[in-house]
Amino acid sequence: MTGVSTNVCVESTLLDGYFNGYYIVMPEDCIDAKERNLHDATLMNVRMYFGDVVGTGAEIAEIWAVDSRSTASLST
Repeated sequence: MTGVSTNVCVESTLLDGYFNGYYIVMPEDCIDAKERNLHDATLMNVRMYFGDVVGTGAEIAEIWAVDSRSTASLST
């Protein structure tokens, strides 16, 4: 999940995804909000209940690269 207004638009989208079975990951460097306390509250809720928060989008790219190599080895 990425976007602006962590506590409004991003949170609404992530909840919809979560309740439809998606695995939620939020890179902290790809989201923001006008009110820091509300931004932080959404991050805490995600960590506690809905998924994972990682520091950067690059971490997600690394995870996908490892997963894609693991998946490729399963099919050969």
